[in-house]
Amino acid sequence: MNYAGGGVRGDAEMGYRTKAWLAVASLATIAVLAVAGCGGNDDDEGPSKQEFIAQADAICQEADKEQAAVAGRGKGGLYGTNFSDVAFLSRYNAVTRDALERLRALDAPEEDQEAVDDVLSAVKGIFAAVDKRIAAIRARDLPRQSEAQQDFERSHGDVNASAGALGLTRCQGLSD
Repeated sequence: MNYAGGGVRGDAEMGYRTKAWLAVASLATIAVLAVAGCGGNDDDEGPSKQEFIAQADAICQEADKEQAAVAGRGKGGLYGTNFSDVAFLSRYNAVTRDALERLRALDAPEEDQEAVDDVLSAVKGIFAAVDKRIAAIRARDLPRQSEAQQDFERSHGDVNASAGALGLTRCQGLSD
């Protein structure tokens, strides 16, 4: 099977890597959206944790639908050719970036701000890894593509841990 940089990979290895990228990208997007996606109330107290979680989970669900639309019906997100498609990865990452910006603009409960910041930091790591993957694909740099994958998987684990600790159920892939 031809690989993005012109190399050849076995079906099993490519399947694992594409599945890992898809899982991580989906989870990262969900986590980012969930963590940042809580709006406040009109009073001085801000949103409750339950309100924040409900809003964040709704944002994550919306982002997931947008990413599925970017992937196209039956293409499986980051599976197959999408995994090495710079245009797809750019569009996919743009959905997540837009959601992150919307979420950053919202208020989080003051007592949970550090946990929210942890999730947002992990999501930034995911964006950086996808951008690194895109650059590596363009440069046909297989070692850097692999390094970007590792960065992505590490950041994905960080998103899972931080989103779960915050109490999110739709933003880190644990409920899928």
